[in-house]
Amino acid sequence: DHVGMEEALMRVCRYPRAKEHGGEHARFRRDLAELKDELDTHGNEGAFEQRAMDFIGTWISRHIRGSDKVLGEFLAEAAARWAGQRADTAE
Repeated sequence: DHVGMEEALMRVCRYPRAKEHGGEHARFRRDLAELKDELDTHGNEGAFEQRAMDFIGTWISRHIRGSDKVLGEFLAEAAARWAGQRADTAE
């Protein structure tokens, strides 16, 4: 899954904020499981559906614009360093 691949990439690249970032994923999974339990218990009521969609949309938007953006910048810098090191050894 996307989150699992992202967490593996953070480990391989030794991302310094991996624990914090992974914690966000864990909280999202936990909160999503709680929503599912609520759905299983109370059924699909209109108010629940709207609340669930708001929660998921808000979380994804904040996570992508925040933590994922910072991770992307780190990975881009790491890739540039790696490419530079490879170019230096090829000369």
